[in-house]
Amino acid sequence: MADNENAEANAKSGSPMMTGIKIAVFVAVVLGLECAMALMFLPSAGDVSAMADAKYGPTPETTDPVADLDPAATDEPTVEVDLKEYSVTAYQPLSNTTLRIDFHLYGAVAESKTEKFNTLFTGNENRLKEQVIITIRGSEITDLTDAGLGLVKRKLLDKVNRTIGEPLVNSIIISEFSFVEQ
Repeated sequence: MADNENAEANAKSGSPMMTGIKIAVFVAVVLGLECAMALMFLPSAGDVSAMADAKYGPTPETTDPVADLDPAATDEPTVEVDLKEYSVTAYQPLSNTTLRIDFHLYGAVAESKTEKFNTLFTGNENRLKEQVIITIRGSEITDLTDAGLGLVKRKLLDKVNRTIGEPLVNSIIISEFSFVEQ
């Protein structure tokens, strides 16, 4: 008789696996409904664009979206400006050697911005010299032995433009480069 009562109780309550499945289905349905309600209240892409236009004005139409990103992409003629001659000595503690790096640095500036550059350059000349020396000393030997000095030029271009406060220099030219390891 006791076995009969246990069998009836199990049949009424269902198996534990079925109870777990029912709970999982219920939770999934509730989460699905919450996601659907949240999606109803989120603005569409068109609404966001309209709000941005209302707040900041319409976006300007450009024919070439990359032209604004590259200051050297302009058709304006450039002028080479002298950024001075440098002689940097750097000690390499791992290899117990000293590097002597000599070079002359030039920058290509748009012809119409030459006067503005000269004004900013004379006001920041010593800061620029410090940044150039720090950049060269922080460069790896592999960067300094690269034939085109690509990474060094990119670093120097960034430092020059940041130091003078405006992106007036379009490219960096390194001439008379000498690299000696002692």
